[in-house]
This record gives sequence, structure tokens and C-alpha cells, in this order.
Amino acid sequence: MSDDENGPGSEDSHVAPGESGMPRAPQDATEEASQVARQGHPMGYAQGQPAGQSPTPPQWSPDRRWWWNGREWIPAAEAPLASSEMLGQSPSQWSPDRRWWWTGREWVPAAQAPPAAHQQPYTQLQQPYEQPGPGNYHQQQAAYYAQPQAASTGMSAGRILLIVFGSILALAVVIAVVAGVTKTPDVPKGAPSDQAAFDKTVKTAQHAADGANELEIVKIRDQRNDAMCKVLPGDLKVTDWVGTVHDVATNLGGDSGVLSLYIGKDIKASTTNNGLSDLGAHTLIGTDSPLYDSLATLSDGDHVVFSGQFIGDGDRCIEEQSVFDVNGVKTPDFLFRFSAVKKK
Repeated sequence: MSDDENGPGSEDSHVAPGESGMPRAPQDATEEASQVARQGHPMGYAQGQPAGQSPTPPQWSPDRRWWWNGREWIPAAEAPLASSEMLGQSPSQWSPDRRWWWTGREWVPAAQAPPAAHQQPYTQLQQPYEQPGPGNYHQQQAAYYAQPQAASTGMSAGRILLIVFGSILALAVVIAVVAGVTKTPDVPKGAPSDQAAFDKTVKTAQHAADGANELEIVKIRDQRNDAMCKVLPGDLKVTDWVGTVHDVATNLGGDSGVLSLYIGKDIKASTTNNGLSDLGAHTLIGTDSPLYDSLATLSDGDHVVFSGQFIGDGDRCIEEQSVFDVNGVKTPDFLFRFSAVKKK
């Protein structure tokens, strides 16, 4: 017997999803209610559109394997990204896995969500979640949707880029400091003649060290040391030299003063900064010394006039505190015992 002879609501006319493939067209609400009563299905199906009724609106089949587009059933994989049940009804919200953001019109990847969305915790979806792209996993994730999920701790793409940029910038600053490219004061104006001669000797070695290998550096260092001893007096004492405060502080125990001065470009005269290194040199400034009171009035960058004595180092003329020879030539830090320091 044909479908027309049995009628749109007969058992022969109903085809359940999965039995023979595509379901029949959905009937109106009245016919659906009668089929629920007869067959126990949440939504009835009929072979064609009931005559004289308005078109059936787009909707899912009960098993969500098919989508009624208003004219025909199509596989779920061909359903639009946002079904009609979502448009204009569901507020902006995250998918349970926070990989997608519902704008109110469509699902977009998390990277395209507005900044404010990343501050919004996940709450239970107001409408069924359709995964963008072919198909959906509505049934597979049904249990997952049932309970509200904890807010995602993932960071936005913008925040990740900001962290990466900040890290690169910090690394560049560290490299600049280590490489000694930070600007340091040149020999101050008004320097006495012996300081100017000392400065010229050290600068000659600095220029010669540019591009030199380790063996050449050692040779340049020895030549510089010989030249410095010819410029400095035999007792290595100097009077009224000028400089700029690089660092004024106390040692680790806080019982002695520490002072470092720039006496030329990338040239320093300094005390040690700890008692162990100061054994025999006695460059640290005791808290009971009048010189300690003078240090208390100084700040980094102050211009000062100072007197004192370089610490001898045998055939190397004066002691230099760098660990590596290349630093000892390019950015030397000479060990010095201060006897007087005053701000200019």
C-alpha cells in the first residue's frame, strides 16, 4: 500500500533515523504530538510537507545526525556552523573546552575572541554547542556539558606575545650591559696632568684590544702595565684626581664602606667589596673613619675630587680586579685605597 493510502501518520510512513538513512520531513506540532503518543519518539516524521501548512522551520533530528534546512534533510556534516536554534537566542559564551567563542551569531576560534571574553569564566551553555567545521560532537560531549566547568587558565595570544616581547627586551638589556656598551663618563674636565697621561695610556690599550684574540690581549695588557708604571710615581700615590661616583655602598656585613669611581671612559678605581678579597690590600673604608662620613654624602653620578694610592701588583704594576684578561684591558677596574674624597 502507498504512503498516500496509509496516511502521513501511519506506521508504514514513519522512518526512524538510522534505519534506512535520511529521516522524513518533520510534521507540525499537532501531528508530532500524536506520533509521540503512538510511537514514543520525541519528534515525528512524515514523508512530505503537510498540505496547507506553513513550512516547517529548520531543526535537528532527535539523534542530531540530520538537519532540516526548511526544504530537505541534510547530513549533520553539511549543517551550517550556527543552527537556527542558536541565532539571536544564545548569549556570547565559551565552548566547554574554551577553544571556541560564540559571538551571538557564530562560533569563532578562541584567538579571535574579544579581550573581555578571556576574563569571562565558563558557565553552562545556554544552547547546545555545535562544533565549527564538518559535523559536531553534541552526543559525545553530552555528559561533559551537563556540569559547569572551571574557568580556563589559558592565556590569550596577545598576552603571550607581550610576555615574549618583554623577555626579548630584557635579554637585549642584559647583553648590552655584559658587552660593556653602556655609556660611561670620559675623563672629567680639570683632571691633573698625571691623570690625563694615565688615561691616555689606558685608552691606547683599549683601542688596540678591539678585534684582538686572547694571545694578543695578554701582550697588549703587559705593554699597558709597563707604560702605566712610567706615568705613575714609584709609591703609586695620586693627589686631587677627579672622577664620577659609580657606586657607593657597604660590604655584605655592613661594617665597611665600598666605593667605585669612574676616572675615565670605561676606567674605574675601586675598593674591594668584601673582607676576604681585601686581605692585605686594606681598601675597605671603616665605619669609624672620617672618610666613611664623606661617603655618606655621596650618590651615584656625583663628581668628586679624590686622593689615595693604587695597590701594587709586582711586574703588572697595579692590581686590576677583572676575572678575564679581555675585561681587564677593555674595561679595567683598578684596585685603589682612598685617603680623601670630596664632592666637587
